[in-house]
Amino acid sequence: MLNTNPDEILFDEAGKVQGIRVGENTATAPIVICDPSYTTEDKLIAKSRVIRVICLLDHPIPGTNDAQSIQIILPAKQLNRNNDTYISMVSYSHLICAKGIYVVSVSTTIETENPMEEI
Repeated sequence: MLNTNPDEILFDEAGKVQGIRVGENTATAPIVICDPSYTTEDKLIAKSRVIRVICLLDHPIPGTNDAQSIQIILPAKQLNRNNDTYISMVSYSHLICAKGIYVVSVSTTIETENPMEEI
């Protein structure tokens, strides 16, 4: 059911989420993570917010032995944060960009009122 718009988010009598319905199919789950537009304001419970930036580079990330793709996890403890920071880089070798370009995504859970400074 990935990349499918749900018809309904299912709840039990107590208001706890049970899953989703798409047409005649249902999928049960103890938690539903979705875009807020899929539900109503009274059903939303924001647990956290994420910041994600995408960078286009003309070189691989320094210190990675010129890797064409890489994932880096910066542990929260080393950054004096509560949440890890994730860096993912892909390149032409994955046929997602022009030769000589590297696409880097950096993301983390927002901890302050200035998320751009965090990233």
